[in-house]
Amino acid sequence: TVATLTGAATLVSGGVVGSDSVTLDSSLAAGNFVNASAGNGKAVTVTGYFLTGTDAGNYGVRQPMNLTASINPKSLVLTGLSSTNKVYDGSTSVILTGGTLSGVIGADDVQLSGTAAGSVANPNAGINKAVSFTGLSLTGSDSSNYTLSSAAGISIDITPKPLTVASGLTATNKVYDGTRQATISGTPALSGKVGSDVVYINPASVTTALFADANAGTSKVVEVTGYTLTGAAAANYTLTQPVNLSADIQPKPLTLSGLTASSKVYNRSDVATLNGSASLTGVVGADIVNLSMSSVSARFSDANVGTSKPVAVSGLSLGGAAAGNYSLNTTTALTANITPKPITVTADAKSKTYGDLDPALTHQVTTGSL
Repeated sequence: TVATLTGAATLVSGGVVGSDSVTLDSSLAAGNFVNASAGNGKAVTVTGYFLTGTDAGNYGVRQPMNLTASINPKSLVLTGLSSTNKVYDGSTSVILTGGTLSGVIGADDVQLSGTAAGSVANPNAGINKAVSFTGLSLTGSDSSNYTLSSAAGISIDITPKPLTVASGLTATNKVYDGTRQATISGTPALSGKVGSDVVYINPASVTTALFADANAGTSKVVEVTGYTLTGAAAANYTLTQPVNLSADIQPKPLTLSGLTASSKVYNRSDVATLNGSASLTGVVGADIVNLSMSSVSARFSDANVGTSKPVAVSGLSLGGAAAGNYSLNTTTALTANITPKPITVTADAKSKTYGDLDPALTHQVTTGSL
């Protein structure tokens, strides 16, 4: 195995007699290791030095001796080794696949042995994080002549782990007010954090809770935004805002105004008469809501005579584009009187002769009836 010679060889001082013409020629000098295997302090055999000049025939040359050098193991590159991106899990381990040797000389007996175990310097989320590996070694009769270098350019992306708000929040029912605004209460709890990582919902989060739309309805979805994470490990996580919250938007009761009930004279009926022009109180903004009185009726609590008797109104309904967001409050207190009915009774004129029995008395109902 060829060794590279460096430096300038010279003749031993005093070896040439007088002014003899003798010169050392190194043009054919060569060095060879005793074998090709890697090793330190290996003997090198030198040949090829010879003498020239008119007096060279009177001399002999001894080739250099006791030269040593090292044959360093060749570094083999691992190619085709790839890493798999992962979601933050608090560990530095990385899954590696593939891997073949590149750079083996000729038919040298060298194989790759073991299973590659990858790792990153720290477990934190990040992109293009350098990956190192262990667990691989070289085997084969010529393996001592080689070393295994780290595979170049292996990197991994560790993406933040999603956390969810698992429990602790409720949405509150409300009466229709024309807005999507919702109210939530409770303390949110995180689900999914790794081990003892210090991460929690920022108490200074500015949150917004909105119904899917402003209309009245039951079990309406409430969308929450604005929660943020804080804590030493917060950068390793993302937060999924709360889901599965719902509440009711209840129809807003509208009050009926502008109607009065008329008092009446007793007539054996509980039917009452309404007066005035009905209007609605409590409509939100420019909502289109109107009152239908096509089937309206009013009745006293009973048909008997009395003062300030309650009058119940029925048959009213709401119409218009926004009618579904309202209910009609018909409990407005209407009262009226049922006064006694006057009846006039006139006695029939009668006469008799003195000493006779009184005649039978009779009468006539001249007003009303009995």
